[in-house]
Amino acid sequence: MRNFIKKNKKIFLITLIVIIVIICSILIAIGILNKNEKEVEANNALTTNDIKNLIRNNYLSMYLLEGDIKITDSYMTIGEDTYYIVEDPLLESINSISDISDLIENTFFEGRAATLIEELTNEKYNQYIMGGDYLYVKKGNVCKNFPTITYGDIMQKEVEDGIWIDYNDAGFKIIQEDGKWKTGAVIYKCKDSTE
Repeated sequence: MRNFIKKNKKIFLITLIVIIVIICSILIAIGILNKNEKEVEANNALTTNDIKNLIRNNYLSMYLLEGDIKITDSYMTIGEDTYYIVEDPLLESINSISDISDLIENTFFEGRAATLIEELTNEKYNQYIMGGDYLYVKKGNVCKNFPTITYGDIMQKEVEDGIWIDYNDAGFKIIQEDGKWKTGAVIYKCKDSTE
């Protein structure tokens, strides 16, 4: 056996090196896969801040439709319709119709978002247009008792196809759509509404 090893020393060393390289490659690949899985989990992790942002965006979406939007005295008349410049502290990050659409689309499931965006053309709700650099609103049937946003107890529980959020004695489900946490539930709605 010793003679065989001496004669085939080069083959033995090459085989040993190949085996070591294969084992190292496998260990490196496993390490990279584990790192990628942890990064994906970290990216998909849902924080209380994420939930609060979703609740806030849900609130703002419905406030834009039904709320008593604060306006200036400046207005624009189109036909018989009068639109006023929006100047509402709650809507300081909403400066265009595109901002409104983005807010709704980033908050609600695709089907629900499409319905809410369509309601922006319904005279029952607030309607918006752009004039120069300003966002204008023609108020619809303004909700006199639109609720105030509050962040009470927020609890989350994983369910089969998403996460269930218990929030202020109510609950709603969220799932990831297009890499963002979204819901189909309208959390805040006019208390006068029968929908």
